[in-house]
Amino acid sequence: MVALTNKFITSNSRVGGGKLGAGFLNNIKKSIQDKRLHSTSPVSEKSQITAFENGLRIVSEDKPGHFAALGFYVEAGSRYESPSTFGFSHFIDRLSFKTTENNSAEKNSEKIEALGGNISCFASRECIMYQAAVFSEAVDEAVQLLGETVFKPKFDTVEIEQVAAGIPWELADISSKPDIYLNELFHELAYKGNTLGNPLLCPETQIEAANPKSLKAYHNMWFSPDRVVIAAIGVDHQKLVDLCKRCGFETLPKFKHSVPETETPLAKPEKKGGLLNGVSMSLGFSDNKAANQAPVDLFSTSFEKSVYTGGIDFIKNDEAEFTNLQIGFESAGVRDEKKLYAYAALQMLLGGGGSFSAGGPGKGMYSRFKPSKKHAEKQSTNEYGKPSGATRRFRASDPSAGAEKLV
Repeated sequence: MVALTNKFITSNSRVGGGKLGAGFLNNIKKSIQDKRLHSTSPVSEKSQITAFENGLRIVSEDKPGHFAALGFYVEAGSRYESPSTFGFSHFIDRLSFKTTENNSAEKNSEKIEALGGNISCFASRECIMYQAAVFSEAVDEAVQLLGETVFKPKFDTVEIEQVAAGIPWELADISSKPDIYLNELFHELAYKGNTLGNPLLCPETQIEAANPKSLKAYHNMWFSPDRVVIAAIGVDHQKLVDLCKRCGFETLPKFKHSVPETETPLAKPEKKGGLLNGVSMSLGFSDNKAANQAPVDLFSTSFEKSVYTGGIDFIKNDEAEFTNLQIGFESAGVRDEKKLYAYAALQMLLGGGGSFSAGGPGKGMYSRFKPSKKHAEKQSTNEYGKPSGATRRFRASDPSAGAEKLV
């Protein structure tokens, strides 16, 4: 359960994190485990998958139309970070479409303007997604642009400094928005000190650690081709495969885990939460102390199973306009089809959006909660990741309603 109010913030329940991008990535990986490398196999009547020998996977579905959608999905994100790399996926996100090995930031900007459409990058806890929706005839240019951004970033010192200068402002802006701020504290409490509890945003204390050398090392480890899926809709599969070969994706080297990267780990989280098992007041940075343990292999420990800890915390803010509360619990992972639909139905019954939201699945008018003038906003959301998911309930209330009534 998590709450942010003009009097307190709490968090105590089973919760999880991750976006559908990561589940999509791993479902594809699972579906081709038993297939021969560098072979093309049908996934359905219309979809096809090809795997290169370096592990990179290409999946597409050819649908007639004027537009094509494509994306590069990288199995990376805050879930795989360690104390020495906290916030690096946030930096990589903000540095997307900047200077690469072959193009300047200005050149990439010109290419994006020429392509038009919708081109974006988004870093979640379990996946970093580079996506584009363009005219069908512009697919070649879009693949080249995304490929250059994903596989060949330059990590220019000046651009890193520009991103670093904006992060404190970004953290301050988010901390002023309870619906976003609580979500981060929610994950930090629920999986304190491990995997899904890692900060999604770069902590201010970590900004100086991000430099060309450290970001390049992080990129080499997690942007290996065997951790990347290229997906497209509205593109002929063989044309897409041939295009990826011409771009050199087939010969990209895999990351070789030969010399372990090590550091002293954080203290192991307890398996049970407690009422005082809180988070630090710094957005996205846990207050765990380093344990007196031998250095560990970071690459291997990044794949450890998430450990739920739970907890509760209170944040006093006398200047807050509303009392904000977030309560959550662990729900089904994206692979658990038996429970997935039940949780989706529960989310719809709990409702979402403001008191006067228009109709539609999960909107406020479907909520089973009694409407109240003092309860200005209510929202229910689901997140599905690999190991688990989260169903959350968020409410913003007039301070006179009292935190006890909200709970």
